[in-house]
Amino acid sequence: MRVLLTGASGFIGKHLAAKLLDGNTDLAVYLRQRKRLPHYLLGKVNILEGDLCNWPKTEQLLNNYIQYGRVDCVVHMAASLDFYGKRDQLFKSNTEATVNLFKWSIANEVKKFIFTSTIEAHGPVFNQSLPAAESDENQPVSAYGLSKLEAEKAIIDLGQKAGSPAVIILRLGNVYGPGSNFLIPTIAKSIVKKTELMRSRFLWNDFLYNPVFVSDVADIIYKLVITTACNSGRYNICGKEIVKLEDIYEKTAEGLSMHLPESRKNLVSTNCFLVRRKLLQLLGFCDLPVYFMAGGDQRTNRIFSIEKAEKELEYNPRVTLDEGIKKTLQWCKEEKFLRG
Repeated sequence: MRVLLTGASGFIGKHLAAKLLDGNTDLAVYLRQRKRLPHYLLGKVNILEGDLCNWPKTEQLLNNYIQYGRVDCVVHMAASLDFYGKRDQLFKSNTEATVNLFKWSIANEVKKFIFTSTIEAHGPVFNQSLPAAESDENQPVSAYGLSKLEAEKAIIDLGQKAGSPAVIILRLGNVYGPGSNFLIPTIAKSIVKKTELMRSRFLWNDFLYNPVFVSDVADIIYKLVITTACNSGRYNICGKEIVKLEDIYEKTAEGLSMHLPESRKNLVSTNCFLVRRKLLQLLGFCDLPVYFMAGGDQRTNRIFSIEKAEKELEYNPRVTLDEGIKKTLQWCKEEKFLRG
């Protein structure tokens, strides 16, 4: 099977590329800079170097590549993750590039198009709507989420045409694990350094999440790539365990063998944070506290149902939160992340 993977140098893409090679697929990776590709992939994959936003050059590279054989499956993971970034740039990177790649896939008889979207295409969830299903109303709170949602809509619409590939949209949840600073490493550093992210967690400690470990995400995408028969559909890919953010803090502190001090409500800290959040939004910047609070006072949770994926894809995330945190903290120690 010939597979084209975009975003192979990214956090999840690296894990997936390694699995695809182990599965003996004929893998081509499309990325902006060859030097960002992990060393263990060099010499083992076909490398197409370019910018998906420059479609004429991209199309030429892809057309040259398929002279040696048709691509069976496209896995499109490349994206701009700039949460509050400039709308025009996000739509160019996340929406237009996706549409162009999908149209190319139609024209070149690709059988399967796997698009990794995000739960941010739906947006944070109201308490009365837990857990959110794929069919629920979408209300993204960021330009990033909106750009991904528009990409979903476009390829679903285009996918109705005869001869289109199967369109599999995976709304990835809060993916964490070795290789990414998101969530666990940042929380761990806040505990070690006793920063505001730890002290002011009373603002978000009751918010509910179901994060998913990176290997579980790579496993389901790999399974979909190698499965011969796949129907089109949109699926939430999140973890099984639903926890409060405070639970994540506590488990992380336990993994560090550190005491987690109580976080008490403080009006001054609350007001300072609200001003800071607004300022960072205006500047187009989003750190972890701003991300936690992006849905305001009413939409505070990020819990998404995986029932559809379990039933139709036989999705079964295996790594428990305790195991995932342990593996991530081990990576933090090896990379000396907590010292910085």
